[in-house]
Amino acid sequence: MAIVFTVMSSMNIIAILIGIIFVNDNKLNPAVMLSITMSINSIVMPILQVVRLLGNIASASTSSARVKEILDRDPKIKTNFEVEPLADIKGTIEFKNVSFKYDDDDEKEPFILENFNFKFEEGKSYAFVGETGVGKSTIAKLLLREYDPTTGDVFVNNDKNLKDINLKSYLDHVGYVEQEPQIIYGTFFDNIRYGSFDATKEECIEAAKKANLFDFINGLPEGFNTTLGERGFILSGGQKQRLVIARMFLRNPKVLILDEATSALDNIVEKEIQGELDKLSNGRTTIVIAHRLSTIRNVDQILVLEKGIGVSQSGTFDELKGKEGRFKKLYEAGLMN
Repeated sequence: MAIVFTVMSSMNIIAILIGIIFVNDNKLNPAVMLSITMSINSIVMPILQVVRLLGNIASASTSSARVKEILDRDPKIKTNFEVEPLADIKGTIEFKNVSFKYDDDDEKEPFILENFNFKFEEGKSYAFVGETGVGKSTIAKLLLREYDPTTGDVFVNNDKNLKDINLKSYLDHVGYVEQEPQIIYGTFFDNIRYGSFDATKEECIEAAKKANLFDFINGLPEGFNTTLGERGFILSGGQKQRLVIARMFLRNPKVLILDEATSALDNIVEKEIQGELDKLSNGRTTIVIAHRLSTIRNVDQILVLEKGIGVSQSGTFDELKGKEGRFKKLYEAGLMN
């Protein structure tokens, strides 16, 4: 476009200069000068259109090359859609010699998680605690297979390597509530049934009740048909999290991953929702990542992560709070409240 503008401006200036010269020589009047300018423009415009077309072709060629590069790129995560779908998640989930860092090619980059070994027993609940950067959320991401381990493997159903499983069928049995809720543009019904598209309106309403969101939604002029703005801007942080938790109740997964799921809720609302989450967790494999005591007090096993060490302590809440170590320091410092 810059080239087109430059050419057009140059031609107009030349035409005007020619006209001025003729006028000064008293050979042409201003009307003739205008005719000359228009004639030159008539000649130039087809040329400009060709130049513009060539520019568009060049831009399209560059864009298509970039698209082709993306489509031809070999994805790191193999979805294995051709593999027989996983009917259920049963048995243990095991991390075996798992290490992870974001840049596999950078030898100097330290591992976020290193040589992590652990078995999650079916139907039991676990909590990971520790300071920021010790790998708590990384474990959740590996379970969701947003990343593959740099070294080591994750096994589900006792002995099936997660890398070899039909990814969609696996994730159909997994529920995830993260600390930054993802809200889509649509109604409350659309958002609650996101991921469970066949759910009825009655089931959505029941899920909202369990997430302590029903009264708020029902009090709106359009109720559950209220359209949420981009990223749910009409909702508070706590309301967004309750909306995602409602999705979880509706999804009814076999594996629950709660990544600071109630971090934006006040103590009273959190207590109400936590009671329902405890009911939902019953009989399901549950992994909790949190800082508040109320979310980890009743889990079967707490694992304390430390940088450079990995799992430094493990046990129940009552066992760890009375044992010397990192958990007791966090507890006494009020960092776990």
